[in-house]
Amino acid sequence: MKIISHRGNIDKILHERENSPDYIDEAISLGYDVEIDLWIDGNNDWYLGHDYGQYKVSKNWLNDRSDKLWVHCKNSKAITTLVGQKIINFFSHNVDKFVLTSNNKVWYHYTKDFDEIFENDPTQIIIPYLDLDTSKRAPILKFYGICTDFPKIISQRLEK
Repeated sequence: MKIISHRGNIDKILHERENSPDYIDEAISLGYDVEIDLWIDGNNDWYLGHDYGQYKVSKNWLNDRSDKLWVHCKNSKAITTLVGQKIINFFSHNVDKFVLTSNNKVWYHYTKDFDEIFENDPTQIIIPYLDLDTSKRAPILKFYGICTDFPKIISQRLEK
């Protein structure tokens, strides 16, 4: 199972560091995949950031980490730029319950419909466990991955 750090967070939410390249690299160095937010502007400059492009990065920066990144495309330029390439895992959603990633995994946006999620093959699902209580208590099935702000807690639960 892949444990995916949400925006670089490891054991708590640090809004001031989320999506920063050094924070992402820290999570990767600990063995986690990382979900990041990507914006590409009209000049084809690439930025990371949740609500807007905050940290400028290069395409090479993403490619060098492509086996560990799950890119949430935040604008149409980001998704249309990534559609033709085969290296980076990406997806886009806003209010959708779930979406299909570029590598054919089902990325859930909400965990409110556990019954629906559990009716399906969990090995194809990436599920968000974004709050502390869910990360500590929610069932851990044989999901393809869990995206969380608390990957350290999920890792400890899996070791038991």
